[in-house]
Amino acid sequence: MKATHFIAVQITIVLVLIGAFFGHSNDAAAKPAKTGVQKVSDSSKIEGAWKMTAYKYRDAAEFTNLAKEEQTRFKFITGGKFIWVVYDPKTMDIEASAGGKYVLNGSKYTETPEYGYGPDSKAMRNKEQSFTVHLDGEKLRQTGILHFGGEKPEEMKLEEVWVRVKE
Repeated sequence: MKATHFIAVQITIVLVLIGAFFGHSNDAAAKPAKTGVQKVSDSSKIEGAWKMTAYKYRDAAEFTNLAKEEQTRFKFITGGKFIWVVYDPKTMDIEASAGGKYVLNGSKYTETPEYGYGPDSKAMRNKEQSFTVHLDGEKLRQTGILHFGGEKPEEMKLEEVWVRVKE
């Protein structure tokens, strides 16, 4: 079995479990987005499984592309809930994760992490994180500022590119 097929099967299982847990089906995840950049105004357009392909954090001038051997990041959005997970594809160990509720109003996407794993997750817990999201075919672009709490509150500018995971 190919590794990509194996991962797709794992993601499908996770989506079904998340859908069962939150009381929603993953039918919206199976619907492909229309092509072309579009303003997101309907949460069903962003619901599903996403894999990060590139990011810019802080004042970076260029995007960093995620190589398969470095790190894998997935985000699952369904039924007013989200969860993201970062893991090392060599060791298969989870490095960080966070999840909670989200609200979409036009192209304003707001996540409120309620639980997670790792120091960044703890620093973001129960703090609204507001972003602008745009769809370009099967790509979701997310831009905004992360707000970290704790002893040394911090803000971090981000731009992320996510690609819809297909079976």
